Amino acid sequence: MEMQKYDLNPEEQLAVANYMKSMNKSQAAREAGFLSAAVFNKPAVKEAINDLVRRRAERLLVGSDWVLNELVRVYHRCMSLQDSDDPHSGSGGGVSWDSRGALQALSL
Repeated sequence: MEMQKYDLNPEEQLAVANYMKSMNKSQAAREAGFLSAAVFNKPAVKEAINDLVRRRAERLLVGSDWVLNELVRVYHRCMSLQDSDDPHSGSGGGVSWDSRGALQALSL
């Protein structure tokens, strides 16, 4: 990663790199040797992360429209009625839908 332009010290660079892998600030800070995630409050660190996330989204063609479309697709799939003759489903036959998945898609 090209982090030299952000003027980060090696520990901050490692925290940013770890964050880009896990997307978990607490874990990334800890793995970089910081006691807390406060390193992510620094303007240069915020700038680096924002830029790297934006570049990743552009590279992967993932944007807010794509995310919303995928969530709608998940919701519709979860709400479609399906035969549940599977003896492992616990429903005893009939039709079912994934209400938990549908609600989670709506909450996101």
